[in-house]
Amino acid sequence: IVSSASLPGAGNAMDEAVRDYVRVQHGIQIGERTAERLKIELGAASDGQSNSAPVEIVGKQLANGAALPVQIGSGEVRTALEPILAQISAAIRRMIEDAKPEVTADIYYSGVVLTGGGALLKGMAERLQTDLSLHVVTPDDPLTAVALGAGRLLAEPEKLQRAAIRQDTPVWEDSEKLVVNW
Repeated sequence: IVSSASLPGAGNAMDEAVRDYVRVQHGIQIGERTAERLKIELGAASDGQSNSAPVEIVGKQLANGAALPVQIGSGEVRTALEPILAQISAAIRRMIEDAKPEVTADIYYSGVVLTGGGALLKGMAERLQTDLSLHVVTPDDPLTAVALGAGRLLAEPEKLQRAAIRQDTPVWEDSEKLVVNW
């Protein structure tokens, strides 16, 4: 581990962004499950990635509390997600910019691997590849990739020691010792 950053709730933030967009644009309130369904069915990280037919949702009108059906299109969900996607892209860019030159070269040659639920968003790898000018891939099962990798490290303590951040030495100086190649 050379550097790390955590964005507060990227997947949850995407759901909240969809809820906020629907509230402002359509004057209705929707629940978390509806927002997540819209993100999964219609969400995309770049233009042209989601050409799905609009989805009808029923929300609670802000004005009177009555139910109101609304058609939501993929373009609307894309617009709602854009600020979160830009934040993710900017955070990755900052991590790369703050890295030492040797690490940047390694990232250039080995690329970026997306993990977690956000990696499942249509076009996410392509979006980051365009934004960062780097090779970006998504594992077969991005939801469990981190947990499986951590399990492998715990099963082989000698690799865990090599992957740990060392407090006594700047990380980049011992980067060769820290790299875990499966």
